[in-house]
Amino acid sequence: MRTIKIGRSSTNDCVFTNPSVSKLHAVLTVDTDGQHGTLKDLASTNGTFVNGYRIQADTKVSYTDKIRFGSEETTLGGILEKVNKTVIKETPRLNQRSIGKSPDNQIVLNYNDVSRKHAILYKDSNGNIVIEDTNSTNGTYVNGVRITSKVLQRGDKVTITRNYPLNWENVFSPGGGHRRSSNFQWAKPAIALLSVLVLCVAGYFVWKNMSSWDKEKIYDEYNSAVCYVYFEYGYRVLIDGIDYTSKLFNGANLVFANGNQIAGGVKQMEGTGFFISKDGKIATNLHIARPWLFESDSEIIKQNINERLANLGVILPILNRSTVEVEGVMVSMGIIPNGLPVTPSNLIECREIKGHNDTNIDVAVIQTISLKLPDRVTNIIDINNADASEEAIKVGKTVFTIGFPYGLDIGMNSNQELANQAQEGSVTQDQGEYAFGHNAASAGGASGSPILNDKGKLVGVLDAGVPSSQGFNSAIKVKHLLELLGK
Repeated sequence: MRTIKIGRSSTNDCVFTNPSVSKLHAVLTVDTDGQHGTLKDLASTNGTFVNGYRIQADTKVSYTDKIRFGSEETTLGGILEKVNKTVIKETPRLNQRSIGKSPDNQIVLNYNDVSRKHAILYKDSNGNIVIEDTNSTNGTYVNGVRITSKVLQRGDKVTITRNYPLNWENVFSPGGGHRRSSNFQWAKPAIALLSVLVLCVAGYFVWKNMSSWDKEKIYDEYNSAVCYVYFEYGYRVLIDGIDYTSKLFNGANLVFANGNQIAGGVKQMEGTGFFISKDGKIATNLHIARPWLFESDSEIIKQNINERLANLGVILPILNRSTVEVEGVMVSMGIIPNGLPVTPSNLIECREIKGHNDTNIDVAVIQTISLKLPDRVTNIIDINNADASEEAIKVGKTVFTIGFPYGLDIGMNSNQELANQAQEGSVTQDQGEYAFGHNAASAGGASGSPILNDKGKLVGVLDAGVPSSQGFNSAIKVKHLLELLGK
């Protein structure tokens, strides 16, 4: 199977310059027969359509299906013709080693972001050591550059995805011979390393408890804990307790309000969250876990249906006594850890486990379905170390935040990998029981970001700001998150 990234950015495999196409618009996974595939929209602005219908989830496509990205029309066949194919010249391979997650590989890396058959390492007939990526999802890198196939030189740094170094020189030595070492040579650096580790651990705890942290330290410690959140939701219409959504809206199972108009389908939204426990719990906003509590969509939809019933009630008076209810429905929710490409395979499914019913307390906790931390996450933000005192959020106190302001628009680097960002500011206002004001730069997409003080302790959860006016942001006090968790 082959994965093709589609969008306006030149870093995609299939590039459309049409301005209606998003920078990272969709991902197509092509079946082995080359005639079929699965298409996934990546929260694009103008949507992905198959045979005239906007897709909301993974959708099967065939070679001649009409596909549209925004206003750019094509087919599966057209995409395959457009994609530049890299042809790798075959050479005799000696002592080949396969690398991947599957246990039948010679080198097994059992991590979620490693493909089952990820890469191969071999010596060619000329004595060269070659690393070759086998169409993996998250790539193979040499000295930080993603490669298809590359002859290695002594000292080259190879990583499987961007996360797992491959000690290839322990397998093959450049120029032909096997690498040699003695037990004594290995023992000296091991003893030195152990000594350094002991000193570092002792020094770390002294430093952590006594020194003030700057933005660099905050980011180094916690960037892997802060993840991108993607979710889809819509509304269901009940009349006298019976679901009438599809009957009222031409077969649509869910609807949403677009201005004062009602449209079939779901809303696609994004935000930020941060891991707070090793069993996959993530703190975020209530308006991410249950966005319908904060929107007027349900009232707009309800008014629309009541107007329809009033018109029909002239003919059938019994309809005037009907009760209309509109329910919000979360269709899907998932996270992608920082540093990974935005692909369907990296989206980890989550669900809400706790949230306040009071919209003034805009915090909630979601959790990975697997009840585990993703392999990419190397640290959590420990809520047991949070500072819930009023002293910690006095006006003028330094605060930091890490998140995804503007979502994917600026939340990816040139390799199309997630790159959250750190901002520094200070507490600007006591907003009462629930929240405090701060001026750390933020924007839509950063909702749910952690607010940390200069000791690296959690003091709040970012929840709102004045659109287009930097410096006027607010955060929910951490004590309400602690209450939610029974702390």
